[in-house]
Amino acid sequence: MTSEHERTKPTLPTSRPPLSEVDLHMMPFDALVPDAQKQFFPDWTLYQKLPDWLNNFKVNYETIGFKRGIHELPKIDGSAIVVDKSMASTKFYENADLLRDYKGTLIVCDRALPYLVHTNVIPTYVLNVDSSYLCQYFFDLPEVKKYMNQITAIFAVTTHPLTIRLWHGERVFFTPYLGGTQVTWNLAKISGTPIINVGGEVSTLAWLLAYNLGSHPIGMFGITNSYDSLAETEYPDTPHEQETNKYGTFYYDKVYKRYAEIHKEFIKIAKRDGNVDTINLTKGGCMYSKWIGDMSLKDFVERYNQ
Repeated sequence: MTSEHERTKPTLPTSRPPLSEVDLHMMPFDALVPDAQKQFFPDWTLYQKLPDWLNNFKVNYETIGFKRGIHELPKIDGSAIVVDKSMASTKFYENADLLRDYKGTLIVCDRALPYLVHTNVIPTYVLNVDSSYLCQYFFDLPEVKKYMNQITAIFAVTTHPLTIRLWHGERVFFTPYLGGTQVTWNLAKISGTPIINVGGEVSTLAWLLAYNLGSHPIGMFGITNSYDSLAETEYPDTPHEQETNKYGTFYYDKVYKRYAEIHKEFIKIAKRDGNVDTINLTKGGCMYSKWIGDMSLKDFVERYNQ
């Protein structure tokens, strides 16, 4: 069993997709999660966080309600950019202002929102999946509140109730895959929201949402799942691996590595089976493979701004 302070637990269970018969789409209430029974290892994320998820859901269901689900969102005709801002944010700050010129659909993770609106970048969607009360900070800021009526927030049904209540604009909900079919199906059925396997964290959810809504191509900006320097890590006492690519040397811990592996597997299947292109716009980090394109944010904005 792990200590709650160790860097060993993803935000949500990170069940990877199987290599065949993979459904990357949002699932209806009665759809099977293909690999749910194949997890033969203890899932400490599920063990430690399930009480919070269930309590958050209960409070949300009884006091807020789930008026809209993500299956009601309009399809995207054209490109989308999904944006995250991790602790490894050097390249994010260097280029994020270019997003002001993008006319397509902008899907951002909650932790990227304060900086973007501060620089007058107003996204279409902001996403939250973490059940922690700590995420309240991203929404409880004057610069964010100023633009809430222009942005649609997408929350997990297990998001902390106070985080949801801080959002005064449009709210849309989904049921995240929680590591067990019975728990997941029950929450989905009660809430009336579709299930989506988020890959364990919010930036993979952002990509999956863009995919489900029909975006093509999908640009990724600020999604690195790695650190440019060990000085950036939130977990300095945790072992890190080092890797080098054409953009330099980067580092990742075991959780970031798992996030990257699962996200890249989704991207691979989308390209192989659906010919949906994903393009890394950050020029750094470990989110590269033969299935992922490579382009600068500036070039992407200019090319796909029709």
